[in-house]
Amino acid sequence: MADIAFANNRSARLISENRNTANITTAVWSGAYGGINEINLTLAALPLVTDATPADVTRLDGELKFMRAFLLFELVRNYSYIPTFVVRLRIEEEL
Repeated sequence: MADIAFANNRSARLISENRNTANITTAVWSGAYGGINEINLTLAALPLVTDATPADVTRLDGELKFMRAFLLFELVRNYSYIPTFVVRLRIEEEL
């Protein structure tokens, strides 16, 4: 018996084989990278926050870094290899 398995309509998959999984994959991929970009923008602007206590800024910094790591982990878990970007999109470029 081969190690290759084929799914059919009786399989226990969460996503039906009849659906177009390309749209779902694109949504997951772009959604995660969109979230990572928003987190990076927020982290870059965090030093500019003046109306919060230093403890609040430190807590928010940790929460944002956790969420970024979680999104990257989910991308690696789903796609095995992901490109990472070392250059952040600047806030001025977003406008």
